[in-house]
Amino acid sequence: MRKKLPHIDELVASIIVALIVWGIGVSGLELVTIEEKVLITSGISRFILLLAAPIFLGFMSYFLVKWSHGYKGPHELIVVLKEKSSTFPGWVRATTTWIIACIELGSGLSPKGFEGPYIAAAGGLSGFLGTKMSLNSAARRRLARCGLGVAFGLLFRTPLGGFICTFEFGGFEKKEFWKQLPTAIIATTVNIWLMNTTKLPSPFQTLSASSPLTIHQILLLLLIGIACGLTGLVYVFFIKLSKDIFKRLGKHIQFLFIPVLGATFSTLLGAFFPIILGSNELSRVLTESPIIPLVAVGAIIAKIIATASADGSKMAGGTVGPAILIGGMIGELIGGINPLFATAGSAAIIGPIAGIPFTMLLTAITWLGFTPLALIIILPIIISKIICWGTELYPYIPSITKSWPKELN
Repeated sequence: MRKKLPHIDELVASIIVALIVWGIGVSGLELVTIEEKVLITSGISRFILLLAAPIFLGFMSYFLVKWSHGYKGPHELIVVLKEKSSTFPGWVRATTTWIIACIELGSGLSPKGFEGPYIAAAGGLSGFLGTKMSLNSAARRRLARCGLGVAFGLLFRTPLGGFICTFEFGGFEKKEFWKQLPTAIIATTVNIWLMNTTKLPSPFQTLSASSPLTIHQILLLLLIGIACGLTGLVYVFFIKLSKDIFKRLGKHIQFLFIPVLGATFSTLLGAFFPIILGSNELSRVLTESPIIPLVAVGAIIAKIIATASADGSKMAGGTVGPAILIGGMIGELIGGINPLFATAGSAAIIGPIAGIPFTMLLTAITWLGFTPLALIIILPIIISKIICWGTELYPYIPSITKSWPKELN
């Protein structure tokens, strides 16, 4: 039976989506770069910044929740897109969250990541464009997923990983595959072209891994998979626990103090373990991660608790980036200073719990320069997935594809 392809309007919209998502992404990264330079040249000590952080981060997070309604992740895409008739559209709120996240993360004081707000903004803008072009709900969903893929590809410097993410995020849809494929190819092609013609900051630089592998190194990769699977369980548990704790606290104290408490706790941990605050670049693991094993374990635990505290108290940012840093530290702790092990740890912790194992495998291969050696990373991903099977960082993702609101039709 012949597959029905998207209408020409949807194909054109996929190009516009890629350009829009690229634009807001680059603007946000440039904002972070400018803020970092200003802080460096200002002469303000890190100690002073840490003292001021709870008030600064608390205020920004309070502003985020009260003014932008706290849109900060892909799980809220449905809510964003449902408000197509709102006088204050959901895409504005989502984009506002992305800007706030850039300000918070650019200060080097937040333990969270860029990806959640950026993906929400990308999906929201994509869906809003589809609404303005009078496309139906299925087409708007496909455009939103194109936006997610371009955002992932730009942020993690892996356009092909973003292409796979377009389909994998929320589960592959067999019925929608052939309709999604042309728009995903077009959006990814635009993304690749822009990445090759534009000079961008490179938080995820191409790493080099030694070759060939030994039996000892394969055993270490297996151990990394086990450790990341167990850590994934702990990571998700603490995030859920933190949300529950702060939700209960909100019934007894004014909400203004909730993000202040979360920021206080996370920055206090950051004073003892500086690597847990600021950007979640994998390269930081290889240059700044603690060498002493006991201290490294402490940093991993502190990162988990700080991220959970920040997420539960509504601070802007995502939880994929922190997991990448945590996995990288686990890989280095077990395998030593070798990019292969750090990259394997990152892919093995976030791929299984976020439901994007193939996306993270291709992302890891990209980071390692598309070397055949990088394919071995599938081993710790499989081990980790078996251990944390059924544990989902984003349990709401299937609702994006299975329960698309009727209001959009």
